[in-house]
Amino acid sequence: MKRNRALALVFAFAVCFWFLPTPTLAQEKAKRKPNIIVILADDLGYSDIGCYGGEIKTPNLDKLAKNGLRFTNFYNTARCCPSRASLMTGLYSHQAGVGLMVENLNQPGYQGQLNRKCVTIAEVLRLIGYRCYMIGKWHLTRNNNFTTAKDAWPLARGFDRFYGLIPGSANYFRPVGLMRDNTPLEVPKDGYYLTDAFSENAVQFIDDHFKDHKEEPFFLYTAYTAPHWPLHALKDDIARYRGKYREGWDVLRQKRHERMKELGIVDPKWKIPPSDAKPWDKLTEKERDDLDLRMAIYAAQVDRMDQGIGKIVAALKKTGQLDNTLILFLADNGGCAEVIERGKGGELGGPDSYSSYGQGWAWLSNAILRLFKHWVHGGGVSSPLVVHWPEGIPERSRGELRRQSGHLIDIMATCIDVSGAAYPKEYQGNKITPLEGKSLVPAFNNQPIEREAIYWEHEGNKAILVKNSKLVSRFPGPWELYDLNADRAETTDLAAREPQRVKELAAKWQAWAERADVLPLRPYGKPKQTKTKASTKTEFQFQAGDNLTGENVPDVAGKSISINADIGPKLGDGVILAHGGRNHGYALFIRDGRLAFAVRQSGVLTSIEAKTPLAAGKASVTALLNKNGTLRLLLDDKLVAEGKGKGAMPAVPGEGLQVGQDLGAAVADYQAPFAFKGDLRRVTLKLTD
Repeated sequence: MKRNRALALVFAFAVCFWFLPTPTLAQEKAKRKPNIIVILADDLGYSDIGCYGGEIKTPNLDKLAKNGLRFTNFYNTARCCPSRASLMTGLYSHQAGVGLMVENLNQPGYQGQLNRKCVTIAEVLRLIGYRCYMIGKWHLTRNNNFTTAKDAWPLARGFDRFYGLIPGSANYFRPVGLMRDNTPLEVPKDGYYLTDAFSENAVQFIDDHFKDHKEEPFFLYTAYTAPHWPLHALKDDIARYRGKYREGWDVLRQKRHERMKELGIVDPKWKIPPSDAKPWDKLTEKERDDLDLRMAIYAAQVDRMDQGIGKIVAALKKTGQLDNTLILFLADNGGCAEVIERGKGGELGGPDSYSSYGQGWAWLSNAILRLFKHWVHGGGVSSPLVVHWPEGIPERSRGELRRQSGHLIDIMATCIDVSGAAYPKEYQGNKITPLEGKSLVPAFNNQPIEREAIYWEHEGNKAILVKNSKLVSRFPGPWELYDLNADRAETTDLAAREPQRVKELAAKWQAWAERADVLPLRPYGKPKQTKTKASTKTEFQFQAGDNLTGENVPDVAGKSISINADIGPKLGDGVILAHGGRNHGYALFIRDGRLAFAVRQSGVLTSIEAKTPLAAGKASVTALLNKNGTLRLLLDDKLVAEGKGKGAMPAVPGEGLQVGQDLGAAVADYQAPFAFKGDLRRVTLKLTD
């Protein structure tokens, strides 16, 4: 009898189980955590890619946009290191310890690398079972010495695998600083190209993941160096664009504007700020040919990156994961107006050249927007944002634009939202700063993103955006006020008409700066609200270790400068003389054995470098900055490098002058203090009118 009852119960259970509803495909998808890929371009302008109005061929990004969304009001922090800090942590960069670059300025917001009061996206996603991979440029640590502690490198901040660069830039054909996980790699042989290597390793990471960890979701952060200088591209890619820029930046900027209006990216009623680049028709034929080549190389760099993104998408398709993968494509800052010219070695675009594309083309890259990388006006902080996620974006919305304002701090919040993770209050025994970002997911359904404001500060340049009102200042200038709904290009300053609004927004910015570790403002040098006092002398004799400040520094404003140094017989890399910092300054130094001279004026860097390394022994080296902007380097009275800058120094740098090292913010693209490792016997500086 008991046996019969047991059989009856088994039969009844089986019948009930048979009639239980089978999970639908939608229910199965809902259970799956999406893969997440963040792709970051470096120094890409707002309008460079095709789906934002550019003439550069980017079919893979355009297809992602056609089947996804494009944000028209997405913002970065105007510079590479701070942008990466905000993206990785969901905090304003000062809160994460990277308010400037990778120098430690001994202030909480300016430590030069990620602090332990923040967590990265990888650290958060690993807590719920994600595998986390990184490709490309890290640039979030002051520790670039490959033989010492690695506690601020990707594998120490949540990533399982890493292939890329710890520092901020490199030769695309012969990169220095290339790493796999925590192991330095040898300089690759001929046939290597950095953008391709990043794309190929990203594909390999995806393939390996589905071979070894297919049951787990993944997060892949791919940070290309393209199209950051130096202008290095493959010849076939360059050839496709050679001659296409002979129309010049004036005509091409207007054509981009028309396409942007057709695409709905910009409102036809918005005025365009006039470019201060030299009119194209005033250039010589030789100048136009050189500039056409430079922009062709830049376009080729963007094109090659797009080809690599196509390979990443193909890898997702192959594994059947494209629909379940959230892809976010964006840029770290706007177009870059820096003038970089390190000698004339080799063919432009090849491994022995080291140049940038210049300010005229940066105006084109940013199209209708004002200013460039470094400043927090629109051209410095506006980024394309392409979002692709078939399972998370309604089909009816695909291909649409989104006008909600977003910021890099929102990437962490979005990853948390779509993955179901929780942002921690503590991590590995450290209290974590509360998340600042807002999830972008509501905008996928065209809902508002509720937020109080978006804030900026970089090297004294500052801004706040509340709804459509933007208060912005170009250091050390006054506040300007713009209505971005009517004037996205920031052409009509409303500050004089609306002083009360200026006062309200300025007070909000100040309160944020006080709580977000932004202050003291510009800790590497006192803000120059008035003319800096300086010595009236025209000739100075220095020796190693000298450190001049205040009224002792040379009055270089408006004058030609000559620096002569006797060095050797022991030679080495490092700064011979540096005066100033990230706003105004000049520095004579040796890097990789080559003599170099750099001048920074209003944040714009011009640099020249000798083609060949110094030979052993004693030498006399001279750096000259002429009032007309000509830069020259001489070795034993023989010219070894020449370039052209903006002119004489416009002001006395607010930071001091050092001999044998750079104790402030680095004048050039080296890591301060960059102490000289050779013999420095005598240094003379002369000023002439």
